[in-house]
Amino acid sequence: YLFIFFSTLAQREQALREKLSAETAKALYGSVISTLNHRCRQLNVDAPAMVDMFKVQSRKYGSGELSAAQFCDFIVTQYGAKVAVEILPNCAKLLSDPAKRQQLQATVDAHKDSWEATTVPLFADPIANANAAAEKDGVVPIDKKVVLRVQDITPVVGDEARQLQRAILESIHAVFQGDAGQVKLFTANTRKFGNHQMPAKEFYAYLIGTFDGDFVARLVPDLARLLDDAEKRHALLQALCESAPGWQRFAGRTT
Repeated sequence: YLFIFFSTLAQREQALREKLSAETAKALYGSVISTLNHRCRQLNVDAPAMVDMFKVQSRKYGSGELSAAQFCDFIVTQYGAKVAVEILPNCAKLLSDPAKRQQLQATVDAHKDSWEATTVPLFADPIANANAAAEKDGVVPIDKKVVLRVQDITPVVGDEARQLQRAILESIHAVFQGDAGQVKLFTANTRKFGNHQMPAKEFYAYLIGTFDGDFVARLVPDLARLLDDAEKRHALLQALCESAPGWQRFAGRTT
């Protein structure tokens, strides 16, 4: 009788654990779908269709038709890096196959830093005393009516800015061959420049000392497009133009 009693008790405990597990899975799945729906509203796209697409790709990963890397790439491409960081760990937890779960989590862990980097603006928002800070860069504020020596570049905003930032970071990762330390140094220096903690000339010196001159000549105009602060944008372009090789490349000239 004692054996039957303890056996029944164990079955009840197992059933309770399974019930809690099912409730947890339901909550995790609900969180994933809610995040996707919210993202679809932000993008102004058909939420049911996009969620159905997610379900199809999830099943393909579960059945082995997609690798973990392919599934992650799909999420990042369709919904953005921020959504990938939020939902993929929960997607991994929802997988019943331990091997699939481990593969997906390992892929998330390997790429999380680069995904998170794309969710944070390379340049911080301008601070209130932009004029005073701009003078530190050797650029006179606009209200002093000084004509800048370089033609301005139109900044990008919204999705266009996010796409450009992603493209920049992908090229940086390629140059550094995935060296996370070098990528972090690059993003740290761009934010220092954007926060007026590093003069434009010093930031440009870092770029030209780190990358090939041709790469810098392509990189600087793209970075300038991410700056909505006109003085910062002009200071960075001017630093490029004051470099003879940089100016020749930027102006489309040949030596």
